[in-house]
Amino acid sequence: MNFQTDPYIEKLAVNEKEETFGLIICALFHAPQPRTLDLFYNRLFHEFNSVLDDDEKQSIYLYPNYALHITIATLINFKTMTGLKNEEERKSMIDHWSDKSKLMKARMSQIKSFYIEINSIQLSPAAGYIQYSDASDNQIQQLRDYIKQTCIIDNDNEQLSSRVHIPDIIHTTFLRFKQNTIKNSQTFIEKFQTINNRLKEQPIITIEIDEICIACETHPYMHIPNDSDHVLKHIHLMKSIKN
Repeated sequence: MNFQTDPYIEKLAVNEKEETFGLIICALFHAPQPRTLDLFYNRLFHEFNSVLDDDEKQSIYLYPNYALHITIATLINFKTMTGLKNEEERKSMIDHWSDKSKLMKARMSQIKSFYIEINSIQLSPAAGYIQYSDASDNQIQQLRDYIKQTCIIDNDNEQLSSRVHIPDIIHTTFLRFKQNTIKNSQTFIEKFQTINNRLKEQPIITIEIDEICIACETHPYMHIPNDSDHVLKHIHLMKSIKN
C-alpha cells in the first residue's frame, strides 16, 4: 500500500490552518465529545504512540479530539472550492442550504435518536478511520435518504445539488499522512492491525446519535470551533429509549 501525503495535513501539523470553504452535514461534532468516544480515542492515541517507531510517528497526523465527527453528507467539498473567494457567492450557498435545512428538519421530525457501535479501525492509502455499525433500525440510512430527497431530488438548483455527496459507510477519520517517512508500509499495516486487534478485545462501545448539524469548514477536516459561527444549524432527534 502506498500512503498518500496530504498538503492540508502538512500545514495542520505545524498549526497552520489554511482558510477553506465547505459545508457538511455531520454527527458527533460535540463539545465536549461523548465520554465513551473520548475514552476510546484517548486509548487509541496512546496505542499509536506506544506501538509506532519515530519515523512512523513523524509520518502520520492524528486528529485532535475536537475535530472528530461522522460525515452524514457533504454539501460542498472544501477541496473543490479553493478558487472561490467571493463572499457573496459563499453567502448565497449558505443561504440556500439554510433554507433547505428547514425542510430537512421537518422531514426528520419523526426520526428518533439512535445508537452506533464501534466495530474496528480501518486503513486506506489516504487515511485511518473508525468504522461503526448502526445498532438501531437503520436510522442513519433513513437520515441519508431524507437528505438525498431534500438536497438532490427535490433541489431545483442543479449546480449545488450536483455537489452533494452521501457516503455509504459510517466512519470517523482520525489519521492522515503528513509526510512519507514510513520505511516499510507492510510493517506499518501490521502494527495498525495489532492496535485494531487490541481495541477489539475491549467491550463493545456504544454511542448515541441525538442530533446532526450543518457545519461550515473554514479550515480543513473540521478543525474548527464548535460555535455559532461554524455550526450553522442544529437538528435535534427525538429521544429514544435503548432496549
